[in-house]
Amino acid sequence: MSRRVSIDEKRLLEIALGEFASKSFDEVSVNRIIERAQISKGSFYYRFSDKYELYVTLLKLAADAKWEYISQNVTIPDDRDLFSLFSIQAEAGFAFAQEYPEYADLAIRFNLERGSQQYEKAKTELYSADNSGLEKMIDTAYEAGEFSNQYSKPFVKSLISFLFSSFDQMFQDSKEDPQVLIEQLIRCMKYGLSKDRP
Repeated sequence: MSRRVSIDEKRLLEIALGEFASKSFDEVSVNRIIERAQISKGSFYYRFSDKYELYVTLLKLAADAKWEYISQNVTIPDDRDLFSLFSIQAEAGFAFAQEYPEYADLAIRFNLERGSQQYEKAKTELYSADNSGLEKMIDTAYEAGEFSNQYSKPFVKSLISFLFSSFDQMFQDSKEDPQVLIEQLIRCMKYGLSKDRP
């Protein structure tokens, strides 16, 4: 009869979070995590096939924790438009980052991996689930007439998805307050850049 390996998964994930939040993917050592968590290699590999699987697990936990935090701490007014909802969620996202700095640091580290194989693979896994919620929000806003009819729905979805997924990259060298930048991005999406809108 085979015995199920028991490990303190919570401790392992906390230690791994600290590692991935403070180091690049390549700098993180599974051996160091195993040693600090005081588990055997067999126990680690029973749960995770490799370092990448652990990494994606942490990224998914961070994303889930953020959306849970937003859903528990945000009251959505009935008369809100999509852009107001984006602002409300962004404000809650910044509050989440202050309350859970290791998750915020993990997200920053993840964005610094942009262009790497593990980034591209993880982004595909993570954003396929995330985008379904964003797409539903855009569909609802489109049906409510919140977008100009001169832009197709696929164009609007692609543009908004790109802008949000690229936010960190667009402003990584900026000295401006990120909260100010996200509000500017949302205003730009809502009103455009031209002072003479058609």
